[in-house]
Amino acid sequence: MLTSVVKSFIKIVLFTAVISLGSLAHADRNIQSFREWKTSKISEAEVKIKIIKDKIGAGDPNYNWNPTDKMEAGVHSSLIVQLEKEELNLSNLKDLGISDYYVGYLLKQSSLDDAIHSVSGKLTAEDIAELMRAYAEQFSTPVKQQSKSASRLDFSQ
Repeated sequence: MLTSVVKSFIKIVLFTAVISLGSLAHADRNIQSFREWKTSKISEAEVKIKIIKDKIGAGDPNYNWNPTDKMEAGVHSSLIVQLEKEELNLSNLKDLGISDYYVGYLLKQSSLDDAIHSVSGKLTAEDIAELMRAYAEQFSTPVKQQSKSASRLDFSQ
């Protein structure tokens, strides 16, 4: 007879194998992993910033951007506003988490089930932990409230 630990281990191995096979079956979909998605968003923002800075520097590759030079360079104010907006966007993109990925990317796919299956094998342990933490926060109540309500229970019956 197999012990319960061995049975549990076998279940975990089988579950992992099924998930992996599901990921392979849906691998033909071009769904980005969390890291790929975040990196592409950041890269796009960096390119936009570089283009704006190039316009400000009149296309001179030797021009070294310095925010204090903006008025001296005679730059149109709309470019400055656009640059500041893109720099703020870049800063926000660097703070994106797995729940942002889920809401901002995966939910927008034509088939959520296919997208989840496709990306499930690409998630790192850190990504999974962050996703589980975000999921747990949706259902958890603060510890202080739990201890207060537990102390009011009457177990004498």
